[in-house]
Amino acid sequence: MKKIVLCAGGTGGHINAAIALGEKISAQTEIKNFTPFYISGQRPLDYKLFKDKNTLHLNVQGLGSKRPIYVLKTLFKNLLAFIQILKLFLKDRPAAIIGAGGYVCGPVLIAGFFLGVPLFILEQNSVAGLTNKLLSFFVKKVFIHFENTKGLPTSAQKKLILSGNPIRAEFYDQLENALAKQQASTAFNILVFGGSLGATSINEMIRNFLKFTRDLHIKHQVGNESKNSSASLDVPASIQYETYPYFDKIIEEYIWSNLMICRSGASTIAELRLVRKPVLLIPYPYATHNHQWHNAKMFQAEAKFPVYVHTVEELSKNNYELLLNIIAQQKNSQTYRNSNENRVMVAENIILKEVKKYV
Repeated sequence: MKKIVLCAGGTGGHINAAIALGEKISAQTEIKNFTPFYISGQRPLDYKLFKDKNTLHLNVQGLGSKRPIYVLKTLFKNLLAFIQILKLFLKDRPAAIIGAGGYVCGPVLIAGFFLGVPLFILEQNSVAGLTNKLLSFFVKKVFIHFENTKGLPTSAQKKLILSGNPIRAEFYDQLENALAKQQASTAFNILVFGGSLGATSINEMIRNFLKFTRDLHIKHQVGNESKNSSASLDVPASIQYETYPYFDKIIEEYIWSNLMICRSGASTIAELRLVRKPVLLIPYPYATHNHQWHNAKMFQAEAKFPVYVHTVEELSKNNYELLLNIIAQQKNSQTYRNSNENRVMVAENIILKEVKKYV
């Protein structure tokens, strides 16, 4: 069977989107008689998430430096990767290449362009990154997660397709299982997480907040902090406060919660679209182009359920008055998720249906 190359690296969001597309290709449903082949970088996460998959790991780097020597070394390294890919594609020309994000997509898609391979990219965030801005000139289609994605050149506007963000098949299965098992709770449940590594500012805010509230059950993913970091907290008797380094079954926690407090990365937003529960987004303030803030605000405008967007500083003012008001609103609200609601667009189907036209 001919190969469709899926290229991604650097973050779990990019990689899992590529794997979600690959799973759909392997299932032989939306697009038949093709097999996925992955290309990624050499970061630890690249090796971890692509483990046991048919993957080529390239030695590439981003140009995120103003030091001339570093830039020259990076350009030379990426040129070697480009030559390596060009040789590979000359021997075994892929039917199409889909770039799901990360600087590894640069040399791979450019090599494909030289050989006339149909190219596609996925922009997961509300503000396009540098690599996708440049690649948008060469591709057939640009699949976007947000309707009003910013930063893409004017020439790319006619190539845009609103697809949403690909999500792995296991998420849908686990979501249905969690919904089937959900039980009524008399407590008001709050889920707090800041990504796989946690979020220090959110962690500190929640710990300080505990003495200003009551009658809550809070599950808090604190990331790689010391197990003793919460040991000295004076938690009120009416609050059940649990800390975890990582949630292995995050979907079950989504369904358990009445309110979520989290960052606004692209993959998180994609999952929240399906879960459809009240959420308080605290965007990471140092994200490139402040894209997490734009992600959050666009999601808030599109969502049909409560989405709040605030900073840690706003939530912490006046003894956490704003955060207390948000919790009070949701305690008195009936806007919790209806499990019979239709799922939003399935991005994998939309993307592969379009790719099928060119292969």
